[in-house]
Amino acid sequence: MSNTQDQDKIRDIIDSSYHIVIVQPDNPDTDSLASGLALERILHDIGKQADVVSAIDLPSYLKSLPGAD
Repeated sequence: MSNTQDQDKIRDIIDSSYHIVIVQPDNPDTDSLASGLALERILHDIGKQADVVSAIDLPSYLKSLPGAD
């Protein structure tokens, strides 16, 4: 499958969805959380309801990132 086909599939999934959940790994690091929060902001900007979820309570140093609450 080409990258264009993959991109089209992803676009179709996002376009047909309203609420999107972004799941963090068991031990999220700064890069993972920041990427998830950026994706959440992008999805909100295009009219989607998006939430970043984590199964663990975030370490205090990660809670300082905007939107990490």
